[in-house]
Amino acid sequence: MQAVMKNTESVFIDPEQTIKEASSIATSLANIINKQNLFTVIPNKTGAKNKYVHVTGWGILMAMRGVSPCVIRCEKLNREGEIAYEAEVELVAHDG
Repeated sequence: MQAVMKNTESVFIDPEQTIKEASSIATSLANIINKQNLFTVIPNKTGAKNKYVHVTGWGILMAMRGVSPCVIRCEKLNREGEIAYEAEVELVAHDG
């Protein structure tokens, strides 16, 4: 996976405020994901169970931040016994 930043203007960001905002968003998102069961629990090799958020949950996060995905490509992967796809998306800010 590759992240690409198109706007590289230098901007001052207050770390304390950024952490407060991110924490608030994370709490709200976690509540939605848990209440609506937007995750799958998958045990790892040691037996610990991890929650993996469904794409719908990530979509909610993007909507909360004013961002939409634009699909660049989507292709089916050739994996025996699985139905698997790989997609590349570009995130587009609603403000332009």
